[in-house]
Amino acid sequence: CGDPCNQGRELLSSRGVPFSEHNARGSNADMDALKKLAGALDVPFLMVGDNKIHGYDADTWNSALDGAGYPRTRLPGQPASAPQPPAAAAPKAPPGPAPAR
Repeated sequence: CGDPCNQGRELLSSRGVPFSEHNARGSNADMDALKKLAGALDVPFLMVGDNKIHGYDADTWNSALDGAGYPRTRLPGQPASAPQPPAAAAPKAPPGPAPAR
C-alpha cells in the first residue's frame, strides 16, 4: 500500500501500540476477512475497539488511539521494533501426480 501503510505502521510503533498486519493482495483469506470487517478492500484500515478507520490520517488515528487510552509514546523499556510488512503469499505448488495404488 506504500506510504500510507508505512506512515500508519510508524505511528503505531512510535506509540508502542501492538498491532498485526495482513496482506489482502497476497491471501484470499485475508482479502475476505478485510471485506467482512471493513466492508471494502481499502487500505490501510485500522480498527480500535469498535472504531473502524479507513485510510491513513495521523490526526484521526491518534484521536482513536487516544480515546482508547493508548499512550502517546512507547512505555519505558518497550521494544521499538515493528512488525515487518506482510510478505506476498507464496504461489501454490501445482498438484503432483496421484499416488500409485
